[in-house]
Amino acid sequence: VDADGCTDESNNVGDGPNDDLDNDGVSDSDEILGCTDSDASNYDPQATEDDNSCVLSDDEDSEGASTSDSSENKILGMNTLTIGALIGVIVLLIAGAAMFVRRGSSNEDDWYQEDALFNQEVYKTEPVGFAAAAPSSPPPNHAGTMQDGYEVSEYPQGSGNWWWKDAETGRWNEWK
Repeated sequence: VDADGCTDESNNVGDGPNDDLDNDGVSDSDEILGCTDSDASNYDPQATEDDNSCVLSDDEDSEGASTSDSSENKILGMNTLTIGALIGVIVLLIAGAAMFVRRGSSNEDDWYQEDALFNQEVYKTEPVGFAAAAPSSPPPNHAGTMQDGYEVSEYPQGSGNWWWKDAETGRWNEWK
């Protein structure tokens, strides 16, 4: 008969001194908590109930079965899922920074006007150190004035060089 007055030994739900809820043969009131693993560095030979405080050394872990935390599943001490997440975060940060810089530009629509930039006068000047050769004759589409049945022109203007245009060929000839 236990402290509750029960004779059934399978009834372990009482507060008496003979209660053993975990059925390990030691009364719950007499249980001693501690590490019950004899391979652990903090093994307590008097402990009757394991409290999950056992500490195993690295050497002892390596002798056991391999686990998912083995070194072959890790790179730089991190598992592949963690590395993938870090790479994803870095890519997102770079993309966000690029979008922020592009958004901060005051000339957002200039990307399609790049060709127009090269039509500005700054790009039409000749490089320093190269002398522009004077044209040898007026261009074919140059218009002169009519005198005595001939189209004539002073080219370049103010140079004193006079040219006449052959009506048949459309070429300018120097007046000598």
